[in-house]
Amino acid sequence: MAFELTFNDTPKNLVAKIEKAITDQDGKFNGNEKEGKIEISTPVGNVSVGYKIEGQKVNVDIIEKPIFIPEEMIKSEILKMI
Repeated sequence: MAFELTFNDTPKNLVAKIEKAITDQDGKFNGNEKEGKIEISTPVGNVSVGYKIEGQKVNVDIIEKPIFIPEEMIKSEILKMI
């Protein structure tokens, strides 16, 4: 599943917020103001997400997720971060 989100901050600040949110949950963050990858472990399996930033939009691609976690839940959690 892929989706696009709009944000009102600078890409640098957006990436800093996301990195902090992910690392605070013991997740892995590897990225910059253009693109990156996020990995989080959950009790039911790993979630892996890629992103690309273009202007004030971030394109998100859910690469891997447990079958028990709905895609909308992942989207909702990402929205909370930004």
